[in-house]
Order: sequence, then structure tokens, then C-alpha cells
Amino acid sequence: MPPRSLADTGESRDPAGSSGAAVVEEAQRGGCSAPLAVYLVAAVGSGIGLLGKGALLEKVTSGPRPLVVAAVLFGLGTPFLWKRAIEHRHWIAPAGMAALLVAFFVVFPRIQAMHAQGRGSDQADCVIVAGARIAGGLWPYDSAALWSGHPMSCGPGWVVLQAPVVQSVGYAASLFAWWVGCVLSLAASIGRERTLALLSLAWLSPGVWLCASNGTDFLTFGIAAAASVAFAECGGTSWAFVLVLGLLSQFRLPTLLFPIALAGSIGRARAIAAAGLAIATYAALLAWNADGFIREGPLAVLLKLVDLEMFPLLRRPALAFTAFTIAGATGIAMLAKTGVHLPQAWRPLTYLAVVLLAPALLDLAQKLQTFGFALQALEFWEGGPWIVACLPLAGMRLLGARADLAPQPAARSSIGGP
Repeated sequence: MPPRSLADTGESRDPAGSSGAAVVEEAQRGGCSAPLAVYLVAAVGSGIGLLGKGALLEKVTSGPRPLVVAAVLFGLGTPFLWKRAIEHRHWIAPAGMAALLVAFFVVFPRIQAMHAQGRGSDQADCVIVAGARIAGGLWPYDSAALWSGHPMSCGPGWVVLQAPVVQSVGYAASLFAWWVGCVLSLAASIGRERTLALLSLAWLSPGVWLCASNGTDFLTFGIAAAASVAFAECGGTSWAFVLVLGLLSQFRLPTLLFPIALAGSIGRARAIAAAGLAIATYAALLAWNADGFIREGPLAVLLKLVDLEMFPLLRRPALAFTAFTIAGATGIAMLAKTGVHLPQAWRPLTYLAVVLLAPALLDLAQKLQTFGFALQALEFWEGGPWIVACLPLAGMRLLGARADLAPQPAARSSIGGP
């Protein structure tokens, strides 16, 4: 039996008539070139770092270098098979979830074991170490506790959201639990068929598998952000959701104002409350230990742009607290004013693309300046995960998961038309 199109599911069409099959047909005619281009940039761009990791992949997979390189080149081309992925979503989506389980529980521990050789990402360790220190009532940010010695960029609220599961059953289990929870939330918000299609689009990106193998939390944040947007677009405005959104947006410094991008869905007051919670939490840690939060915590990213020695007053807790609070309030006001010029459906993705793509490109420029040779720069480039965090939302926009979907309870699994 041939695979069913999204329009053949016998389920209701959204108010704008934008079924999943219609999206595919429109893309074939060039009618949705912008959403498709955004998806392809995120899906391919997040994985280009694999071009510089041939030696690492050869060691992890035990495969010959030519085969590894061929597999990477093929992987970078798979996002262009997006129409086929949607058609075959009923087996691709669950197969991808099974592969994700293997990546988290089998491949990730092997990558972690390479830390003794100075290889791999320390982003997973940031969440693990910070969570353990918070659970023990200690200052969460201590770069000396990381194998790399790098500053710990994960935000406190993001760590708190994961800490209970991480501390009880481990980091890999926490990653998979987050994915399962977010997938279930997406299915309840945008429908089962559209969720299967979204997962199938995500699995095409080699950046997803690179992040899953490294245990990078950018991938988890990406699906959590997509689930939050879908929930908000379907009428989720409870204050419990606002609390979770305020913690989620503390993921990294650039994502603090993410709730403002949802103001059109949850209301300006709730959006400001969530962003205010995020800023207040950062400000409170600045008041506790300004120098440690700047040098070893999430604000360390600013040290790539500003020489702290030129602004010694910022190392004083009271002044750092004041400066950060003022800057945050100004950011909320400016974003709330300028965001109204974009359609609400595009505001969350646009915000993440702007604040996450900029650090990714900055890091690439620094690596090119340091190493000169492009492949060696890509080997140490850390920007791929920043881009992959935009991928789930890019997939949602390609599928037309807009605010005007808002399926009724009886049709919450709807995606296609009759």
C-alpha cells in the first residue's frame, strides 16, 4: 500500500486550508520558498561541522575514512529529501526515536569516554555539574569542575528543569525523557500526523545526530521551544506554563527574552512575566557572585566581546545587578515594540535565528582566524548546535503549524484535509 499523503488521513483541515499535503504542493510550485529555505539552512548548516570531524568519526565508528566522508556528504544532502520524509513519516518518525534512544544511551557514553583525550563537548557536563551543585546548595558555576575547564554557559532555570531527572536516573535518561514529553505535548497541540511529519523532518538533519551523540542540550532546547510555541499557539496561557517558560528561556544568555516572542499567543502580560522571571534569576545570581557569574557562568559569552578589565565596576554585585536589570528591561521593551511588525507565527523562530545564529557565525569567524584551514576550523567549530536549536521550529513553519491551526479538542490530531 503506498504511503498516505497528509491530506489522505481523513482528518480536518485548518482554518486557512493549509494541510500538510498542501504545504508540500505549494513548496513544489515555489509557493513556500521562504519556510523551505529556513528549514534547509537549519538542517544542513547545523551539520556542516561534521566535514571537519573525519578523524573523530573514524575513531568512533571504526569505519574507513573514505566511507566516513561519503556518509557525511550523503547526510548533508538528506534534508533535500524532505518531501519523501513527510510521505513516509509513519515509519521514519518512530525509527528516528529508536535511533535517538541508541544515540543517547550507546553513542553518547562513548563520546563522553573520549574526554580523557581532550575530545568532545562539555555542554552535557555543564548541566550535570551545575545540577549537582544546585542540589547540594552550592554555587552552581565552577569551571574547575569541568574536564575542559571552560566557563559553564547553561542558565540556572534550564538546569533546574533538568536536575531532578538527571540526579535520579542520569543525563542520558533525562534527554530521552524530555524528548518523549515534548513529542507528546506536540501531538496534543498540533496533532499526531503533523508531529510525525515534524520528527521526520528533524531526523534528516545530520546536525541532530551530531548533537544527540554529544549529548548537547541545544537539541533538547530546540524541541522544548517548539513544544512551547505549539502549546501557546493552541491557547496555552496558564500561569504554570508561564513559570516553565520563564525557566526554559534561561537556557543561554541570548534566549532570555524568548517569551516576548510569544506575546501574540499568550498575551503581553504573561510574556513579560516569563521574561522578567528569567532576567530576575540571572540578576539574583549576579547579586550573589557577580565575578563568578560573569567569568565562569552564562555571562562568560560576553567576554568574547568585552574585556572585563576595562569595566571593573561590573565585577561588583550591586552594580552588575543594576546594569543587567536595566539592560533586560530595556530589551523587553524594545522587543515588545518591534516584534509587532512580524506575523506572530514567525516571531519565535525569527528571535531564535537572530540570537543563536550570530554566536554561531562569530565562533566560526574566530575558528577560521585561529586555524586558517577551513576543515580544521570546522572540526572545532561549536556553532552547529546553536543552529540545530532552530530546526524544530523551522520544521513547524514549513509544515504550516501556525496559530490559526488551533484544532478543536475532537480534532487535536488533525493535520490534513478531506
